[in-house]
Amino acid sequence: MKSLYTPMALIVCLAAILTPNGHAQEPNWLHSLQSIGQDTDFTLEKNVSLSFDTHHPQGMTIIGDKLYLSSVKTINKREGKGHGYLFELDMNGKLLRSLELGDGPAYHPSGIDFDGKYIWVAVAEYRPDSSTVIYRVDPDSFDAQEMFRFNDHIGGIVSVPSRKELIGVSWGSRRIYRWALNKKGHVQNPDSPEKVMNPNHFIDYQDGQWVRGTDFLIMGGVSGYRGSNKAVGKVSVGGLALVDIRNWAIQWTAPISLYSKKGRVMNQNPFYVHGEADGTLKLYFIPDDNSSIMYIYSIDK
Repeated sequence: MKSLYTPMALIVCLAAILTPNGHAQEPNWLHSLQSIGQDTDFTLEKNVSLSFDTHHPQGMTIIGDKLYLSSVKTINKREGKGHGYLFELDMNGKLLRSLELGDGPAYHPSGIDFDGKYIWVAVAEYRPDSSTVIYRVDPDSFDAQEMFRFNDHIGGIVSVPSRKELIGVSWGSRRIYRWALNKKGHVQNPDSPEKVMNPNHFIDYQDGQWVRGTDFLIMGGVSGYRGSNKAVGKVSVGGLALVDIRNWAIQWTAPISLYSKKGRVMNQNPFYVHGEADGTLKLYFIPDDNSSIMYIYSIDK
């Protein structure tokens, strides 16, 4: 899961959200998330300018006081040339460390996720129906370990350690994959995951996170809708969805009608949701390329 918790705080948090019989209960902030709708008033808490060339951001997570951002730099898409990165920043937007990931034409990083120990990131060829290298990165040492390779473009990945599962979505998120993990956190059958077709056609999932202690994922993304004539043009719509991992049912979904200063829809790839025990909710977005700004919003409980 994408988490702001330190390891010790994580243990306390897990204990707090379990009922006496050991079953997880939904955190209060999840109800705040599901209250978001078309008429929700978002409060812009802060804009943070990132102090380096971010290229084309893909996914983000926050661990303690550090922000992690995956991004792609394309040199020649037709020839399969480019660079994939995982950046570590402080919360003021200063670049601390940079890690290049990928192998040859596989240079396009996915949406990312933190499972409490590792950051998971998939790096694929920059085209649909291609191939992917899946890594996990130790955020302390910033070392990457290749875990396995897969014969499809994985554009977003989420780790669910409580279920010993790894979830991936294809280009455009039309296919959802589920891999079982063993006790060491390794995929047991890399070539044979469970595969289902995504029932959500409102948005294409780009980034996601596990809601710790539950069977839910928060998935975010964007889709383009074209009008019936050239005068209407194409409209980009961003949104979030709450997905039940057990059966892939969509528990809640809503548009996020927010746009950056450059006019790009806020859910253009990286997002992060942080909730407090009192129901307070903050949403983080990095929608723009190159000279990026992180937008931090809150909503009333």
